[in-house]
Amino acid sequence: MVILFGIIAGAACAATLLRPGSQPTYQHRTLQNWLIDCPDEFGDYETYGGPGPKYLQVQAAVRAMGTNAVPALMAMFTAEDSRLKRTMIRSLPHWVPLHVREASKQHHLAETGFRLLGSQAFSAVPALTNLVAQRDPETQLRALITLSIITSNREVLLPVLTERLKDQDWQVRALAAIMLQDKRSNEARTNAVGFE
Repeated sequence: MVILFGIIAGAACAATLLRPGSQPTYQHRTLQNWLIDCPDEFGDYETYGGPGPKYLQVQAAVRAMGTNAVPALMAMFTAEDSRLKRTMIRSLPHWVPLHVREASKQHHLAETGFRLLGSQAFSAVPALTNLVAQRDPETQLRALITLSIITSNREVLLPVLTERLKDQDWQVRALAAIMLQDKRSNEARTNAVGFE
């Protein structure tokens, strides 16, 4: 009896601690639920010659949520697993019906959501710019890539990328250099086409 009570109390505690925050919905489904169902954008190119119908359906749902999705995406993007959460994830039996998302999976969902929103997520630029300046290289790399997905605005990206060329982490410096080179190449192509 005591063991059963302990299991029930532990499951209730886990459900409370691991509950996702408030999220926008579309057609009675949460943002996270839509993102979980999103296939890879490029996986359907062979079959459909572009994004498949499921990808386009998820994209339409996320874009319908629009800027309301940005706070939830930022929460997913910055999710961290506490020691307690990591311990609970490892120790809960598989038959306990908790759908817990580890931080790394939340990060992936957020990146997908930002990619689907595109420029509609521009309000996240200040927060992502701050994340680029953090000392965690993994967060910096994800934030740089996400910024480049949301905006191609030179005035936004150039200062951020230039500053990251002096970063302590070699991967961050390398990505910033590649992104700057790519940006310059694209601008050169655009200017060359304008002269033809």
